[in-house]
Amino acid sequence: MAYPPSGVDADKTNLRRGRSLLVVTNDNQYTLSSTPPEAEQTETQREASRPLHARGGRPVRKLSFRRPPSGVAAASCREVLGMTRLASSVGSQNFGFGGAFYGQPHLSRDLSSSSAFPVHQREQRARTHLHSADLFDRTSPVQKARQAWTCTLPAALDADTHTLVSGPPLDAKVKEAFEAGPLAQPPEVQKKLEALFPATWGFEYTEVAPGPVEVDGGEGSRQRVVTRIGIVLSGGPAPGGHNVIAGLHDFVKSRHPDSVVFGFMGGLDGVLNKKYKVLTDELMNQYRNQGGFDMLWSGRGKVNGEEDLRKAKEVCESLELHGLVLVGGDGSNSNAALLAEFMQVHLPSCAVVGVPKTIDGDLKSPLIEASFGFDTAAKTYSELIGNLCTDINSSQTTYHFVRVMGRSASHLVLECAMQTRPNLVFIGEEVDAANMCLADIVKQTADLVIERLHAGKRYGIILLPEGLIEFIPEMKVLIKELNEVLSANDG
Repeated sequence: MAYPPSGVDADKTNLRRGRSLLVVTNDNQYTLSSTPPEAEQTETQREASRPLHARGGRPVRKLSFRRPPSGVAAASCREVLGMTRLASSVGSQNFGFGGAFYGQPHLSRDLSSSSAFPVHQREQRARTHLHSADLFDRTSPVQKARQAWTCTLPAALDADTHTLVSGPPLDAKVKEAFEAGPLAQPPEVQKKLEALFPATWGFEYTEVAPGPVEVDGGEGSRQRVVTRIGIVLSGGPAPGGHNVIAGLHDFVKSRHPDSVVFGFMGGLDGVLNKKYKVLTDELMNQYRNQGGFDMLWSGRGKVNGEEDLRKAKEVCESLELHGLVLVGGDGSNSNAALLAEFMQVHLPSCAVVGVPKTIDGDLKSPLIEASFGFDTAAKTYSELIGNLCTDINSSQTTYHFVRVMGRSASHLVLECAMQTRPNLVFIGEEVDAANMCLADIVKQTADLVIERLHAGKRYGIILLPEGLIEFIPEMKVLIKELNEVLSANDG
């Protein structure tokens, strides 16, 4: 905060910041209010300072920042807490601006202007006016609106009762995929899988379908038993992770109010180290429809041998879990497959379920319409790319190279390209299929720039996946050799 410049003859300097006014006086008193001092107010200003109930605007609020006299201790925690609450009603930005003075001045309340508005009323008014988030509230008004939204469910899950149907797929397309499509494994692959997973190989295909109307007893009825489930968030965060937890929590609670969901902290390592939290209704409601994985954190731990499998089994057994759910990508679902194999032999009462999560879109099959996270990521990236398109059309002097996530698959960059129509997009799988070297990629890019230059266009936008370099033949050889050297040194 800069003091008034030297040579300026003024008793007071008024500094505007939004609708608030910081008044710096010569007696070293700083006052933050929504209007200038009464002595300097015009009729219009006095009208603007009338209370909220009188004219529909914000009430007058003032903060005094005073340096304590020498020898006087700093304000008590209770006083500071009270002033922080008062500052929150003004807005956290204004409070930070007024409190940024040298010397950490003592905070006191100007009761003459604020006593008419109790603290809880000022906080409520600030929230209803969509100001910055309250200092004592971790959610913004937009987040609160999201929390109130109710997710739509597929027909199989949007029912009072459910049943498991085993046998041939009910859907003709899925049945064809198993018989002759991408889900049909060659005999040699089937033999390898059977050798790796002897206990779980050959299980019948099972679908969840709406059950009969019966409530008590009967096939497909909802059994009113206490269910104990553990859940793990693994890998990179993706939009929708908290709603997977919310759906699981709501379902088990609907079966029995004493059912419990255990959230393991920090990914698979939380299972191995038995670090978890019990998910309550209050905690769950804070994270409904919210992005990120911050409710349980995430991790990139993996199963490293028999010892880890034994630890996971002991934790699940000690918590009396009926199921363990792993939310993650291809690596996390590989861990789920290893755990399921071990549990089937040593703890068959605990089922292991993998939930496909990847914004790369590299978990695709006729059984997975879309892994959660991909759709939101594609739309978000496309919005940003569209903004860059507008920017280069404005300047017409710039080329933007945009690298989109997708290490081993180019689904995301392809989806963004279809939504934004860039001048050029490199698809990793096409580079690999065409055996394009690095020089080919550079030449193709340079040819585009020259062709657009001849058309009078000195600007453009080019998309590429982050894993493009791994698809280039000579780079694949280099990466392989480097991995061998690193592996030998580690050994």
